[in-house]
Amino acid sequence: MDRLKTTVRRRAAPAILFLACLSAGAQAKHPPLNVEISAEHPLFLFQVATQDGASLEQYAEEIARAWATLPEKLKPYAVLQIDPGQSGVSGRHAGYSALLPALQELGIPLALRIGSPGQLYPVEKLAGLLSRFTVVRGIEAIGLRFNEYPAPSAGFETGPPANVQWLANVIEIAASYGRFAHLPFDELHWPRIMANVTAAPLFSKITECRDYVIPANLHRGDQVIPRTAALLGLWLEGATAQWGVAADSRWYADAHYRSPGVFGAPQDTVRFPSALYRAMILNAAMGGAAVYAFAPGADLWFGPARHHWDEAIFPTLVELLDGSYIPRKAFVQKRAQIAYQLAPAVTPADFHVNLRDIDGLIDAGHLIHAAYG
Repeated sequence: MDRLKTTVRRRAAPAILFLACLSAGAQAKHPPLNVEISAEHPLFLFQVATQDGASLEQYAEEIARAWATLPEKLKPYAVLQIDPGQSGVSGRHAGYSALLPALQELGIPLALRIGSPGQLYPVEKLAGLLSRFTVVRGIEAIGLRFNEYPAPSAGFETGPPANVQWLANVIEIAASYGRFAHLPFDELHWPRIMANVTAAPLFSKITECRDYVIPANLHRGDQVIPRTAALLGLWLEGATAQWGVAADSRWYADAHYRSPGVFGAPQDTVRFPSALYRAMILNAAMGGAAVYAFAPGADLWFGPARHHWDEAIFPTLVELLDGSYIPRKAFVQKRAQIAYQLAPAVTPADFHVNLRDIDGLIDAGHLIHAAYG
């Protein structure tokens, strides 16, 4: 373990970090964050999803069982991410209103999934939940997209796009109650938030509430390297106090792998190698990530594919804790070799200036190829 610890400590962080072109806001005063997040005390988020056809009572029981059987070693660092699964905003709110009283009595730390495309949770309802239920440690928003560049004639002069304003409002509400906002995005949405002029109000709110925002690299689809570079940039330039990785075994199927060495059309059975979980965790740890989220729940200690937990996830998380594998910010800062200033983008063509340098998959990716080969 000592040898591995040395290796993780001394390896260079990803060679490039991206810096935002948008100005940072002043940090507002909010109550202290209700969970500790640091290199010495990382945060682990575990998804407990509701099963098809399960009642809310059955779902509450599943959440309670998952917490009761989580190894004691991890409980001081753990939060369970939940979603009642009801369709529509009103259904989701009714689900949370029914679930949370029982979970409050059990004292189970929770993160609520409150945002996805087409289902933006009303902020006043969110404020009501946060004020009533102290077990809610934070919220999670997924699937939001920031690749639209509305012209002033399309109405931008009256305010930012709906998803931008909603997420900025959600971050403010979460921070005002001392809760975190976990934001795992895929594609190139983090560089877009940093460069898209229409996202400036959101970027300003992120920096203003930097202690409460967890920008995360969702391991789904392509562009993992530039997403990592974007999050390193946000963290090292001080726009956010921490960053994270959302490790997901579906990343393997996204790439059309069926099993190690076998590539082809998707099938019902995919032999995901557990070691990839370890790679996702350690790759983030080398860059100073202090938050680690895991989905799907089937791969965890309570799921049917728990061999991923036994073989890779649990032992690697224990190594992070016992070996102090996560470096502090000053160490990562010394290892960063290149900083790239993103160009502001009002139109897709403007953002293409950045893609020529940072996108090595469907664009030239000059800087990425120069740094990584």
